[in-house]
Amino acid sequence: MTTVNGIEQGLGAWNDRRSRGGGGLRRQDRHVLVWYARGAVVCVIAAWMIAGAYLVLTPVKYASRFTLILPGSAQSATMQLDTIGQATSTANSPFSSVSLSPKVVYKEIADSDQVRIAAATSAGLTYAQFGRPRIKLIDETGLMQFEVFAPTPDLAHKKASALIAALNSQLDVLRQDELEKRSAAITLNLKGYKDAVHAARQNITDIQTASGLVSVSQFNEAVANLGSTRRKLTDLIGEQGRVREEQARLIERMGIGSANASLALLMAGDTALAKIVTDYADANSLYEAETQRLGPMHPTLINADKKRGAALAQLTQRMVQLGVSGDVENRSLVLMTNVSKQAELLQQMVRNEALIDGKSKEIETLTIEQDRLEDEIKRLSSAAAKLEDLKKDHILAEAVYSSALARVDTSKSDIYGAYPILQVLAQPNIPEGHEQPRRLYALAGGMAGTVFFLIAWGLAWLQHQQMTKRRKKPSSIG
Repeated sequence: MTTVNGIEQGLGAWNDRRSRGGGGLRRQDRHVLVWYARGAVVCVIAAWMIAGAYLVLTPVKYASRFTLILPGSAQSATMQLDTIGQATSTANSPFSSVSLSPKVVYKEIADSDQVRIAAATSAGLTYAQFGRPRIKLIDETGLMQFEVFAPTPDLAHKKASALIAALNSQLDVLRQDELEKRSAAITLNLKGYKDAVHAARQNITDIQTASGLVSVSQFNEAVANLGSTRRKLTDLIGEQGRVREEQARLIERMGIGSANASLALLMAGDTALAKIVTDYADANSLYEAETQRLGPMHPTLINADKKRGAALAQLTQRMVQLGVSGDVENRSLVLMTNVSKQAELLQQMVRNEALIDGKSKEIETLTIEQDRLEDEIKRLSSAAAKLEDLKKDHILAEAVYSSALARVDTSKSDIYGAYPILQVLAQPNIPEGHEQPRRLYALAGGMAGTVFFLIAWGLAWLQHQQMTKRRKKPSSIG
C-alpha cells in the first residue's frame, strides 16, 4: 500500500504541475489513472512473487548427462564347410532402412516401464522416485543424449549408471530371445532335413541289399575288368593263332605230327638208343653200298644184312623198354633224330604244342570270366544307375542338412542382427550445479512479467483516454 500511495502522491504532484501550466487532468481522469497505476503495480508485484515462489518452492534437481551411439557399419561372418560349401551370415547396417530408425526403437526401450523399473531397483529407488529420463535424438547421426534428474549430484549419477545397465540388460534379453526363437525355427526345419537324409540313406541301403552292389565304383570296376578281359582274350587268340601257324609249317617241313615229335625227342634223348641207331645206320649204309656191286647171295651182303637186322632188333627192343611202340614209323622217327637240326625243330614243335594247349586253357578261362562279367554287368547296370541317382540325392540332402546346421551356428554369432550394438560415447557425469530452480529463469520471468504488465496497463489507459475523448466530441448530426 505504501507503493500505491507513493504512486498516487506522484500522480497528484504531476497533475498540479500540469494544472498550473494549463494542461492538467480533470479530477475524474486522475482517479482513473490512479486506478490503472494500482492495477499495474499489483500485477508487477504478483509477477515477482511468482518468480520468487519458483525459486522457493521448486525442488532442487541435478541432471546427469550421458551420450550413447549406434555404429552404422554392417557385419558379416562366413563359415567354410569342407566338400560342402560355405555358410554366410550378414547383418545389415541398422541405418540401411529409411522406414525404421533404431534410435527411435532404443528410445522407446529406454523409456519403457520395464527398463525404468529395473533401473530403479538397481539404484535402490521406487519407480516413482526414479522418474522419466529426458532423451534427445541427434538428427543425421547415431547419437542419443540422455538426461537423468535427482535431488543430489551423486544420486543423479547413480540413476544414470543404473539406466545404462538396465538398458543393456534389456537389450541382451531381447537379443537372446530373438536368437532362441530363430534357432527354434531352424531346429524345427532341421528335423525335416534330417529325415530326408535318413530316407536317402535307407534307399541306398535297400538297393545295395537287393542287388549286392555296394557302390558305383564296384560296377565301374566290373566294367573295367570286362574290358581288360576282352583285351587279354583278343591278345591270347592272336598269339595262339600265330603259334598254330608256326606249328603247321614245322609239321609240313618235318612230315610228322606233334605227338610223334615228342616221341622222337624222347627216344633221341636215350644214349643207348642213340648208339643202336648209329650201329643200324652204319649197317644199313654198308648193306646199301654192297648191294650196288654184289649179288643178293653174296656172303658179304648177307653178313651186312644180318648186322642191319640185328641192329633193328636191338632198336625195337630198346623202344619197347622205353614204352614206345616198335613199329616201322617210330623206327623212322628214331632214325630221323640222328640229325641235330631236326632234333631242334622237334623240340620247337613240342614247345609250340605245349604253348597252344596252355593258350587254349587260358582262353577257356578268360571266356568263362568274360561271360560272367557280362552277366554281372547286365544284372547290375540298372541298380548302378539307381544307386548313382540315390547317391546324388543323399549328397544333396546332407548338404542341405549341413547348411542348416551351419546357419544355426552362424545365427548364434549374429547377436546384433535385430538389435545393433549400443556404445557409451560419453559416460554419465556428476553435475556440479543444480538444474532446477535457476535464478536466471526467475529473474527473466519477473522482468518479462513487469514489462508485459506495464505495457498492458499502459495500453489500457491509452484506450480509456481515446474513448473519453470520443464521448466528449460533439456530434456533427443535429
